[in-house]
Amino acid sequence: MKRLERYIGLHLLQGFLLVLFGLLSMDGFLALANELGDVQPGVYSVQDALIYVALTLPRRIYEYLPMAAFAGALLGVGSLAASSELVVMRAAGFPRWKVARAMLYAGMLLALLMLLVGEAVMPWAEQSARDLKFSLKSRTEGESVGDVIWLRDQRRFMRVFRVQSSTGPLLLDVLLFQLDESGQPVQRLEARRLKVQQSPWELEEVQQMDFLPHQIKKTTRPTLAIEPLADRRLLEMGVIKPRFLSMADTASIIRHLQSRQMESRSYQVAWWVHLFNPLSLLVLVFAAGNFLHGSQRGGTAGRRLLLGVVLGLAFYVVNRTFANFAQIYEVPIPWVVAMPTLLVAALSLWRYRKLA
Repeated sequence: MKRLERYIGLHLLQGFLLVLFGLLSMDGFLALANELGDVQPGVYSVQDALIYVALTLPRRIYEYLPMAAFAGALLGVGSLAASSELVVMRAAGFPRWKVARAMLYAGMLLALLMLLVGEAVMPWAEQSARDLKFSLKSRTEGESVGDVIWLRDQRRFMRVFRVQSSTGPLLLDVLLFQLDESGQPVQRLEARRLKVQQSPWELEEVQQMDFLPHQIKKTTRPTLAIEPLADRRLLEMGVIKPRFLSMADTASIIRHLQSRQMESRSYQVAWWVHLFNPLSLLVLVFAAGNFLHGSQRGGTAGRRLLLGVVLGLAFYVVNRTFANFAQIYEVPIPWVVAMPTLLVAALSLWRYRKLA
């Protein structure tokens, strides 16, 4: 019996790899075509564009994993149903629940792969891709390519422009406001560059403006030491979209923002989405088993592939819609983020019991 379970799981994984390769090939080609439009001789070459697209592949793999698992289950295990091999297995005493168990075992391997990509590979690759692109585009004279970062600490607000150079990340064009207890500005600091150390931070080429009761005092300083508003790792993570961060990094940003009474809802939503994504993959694999009977058993491979991609894409869109809804409105984040997965799981269990 275990040999049959391995046989079913192997077909599911083969179908998964075929679907994932097709999705990545199509998406990667479109991404490369888009990057080739930014190619500039001596600044951003075709080779650079290829490296950039390659570094974004872990993110694309992570996003396509649930869809590819669902479509791969329909394609791989569906081929066994189409050739009546599942019927022969059941006639030989191999129950339907063992077919579902074999599929879930293969799904667990894919869920572990999703955790590995999402927690270890994707955040590093995404940061490397952004740094590569910014450093290459910043070669042009007078051009600054990067991200604006906002930081807050008690009564201080800072805006800094982060760019990537050949020597590493630079923090430029710093603007810092200091407020009093009533929320009124008492000091404005404008600096050309910020050096981030453990403590303190150092501003360079500083224009200081103090708001006194009856006058404004202006001072120019070559350097000025200030207390840190965040650690270096948070500055690096702050330029990556929340959904492309690992759960550990997202949790660090949430703690940092909450300790300073700042809005952290987008990062909370991203954390819960990461937590439920492997479960969503398992639920979709289980749901695919319900399509391997009746009319779907006689379908062609192309029909099963199309059905898997369409339904997987529909689930992806609904999942993202619910996540965006949880980010915008004051609703319980875990329940809203988990709602599509729970609905698919409940419907799949109901249909499984009905077909049993």
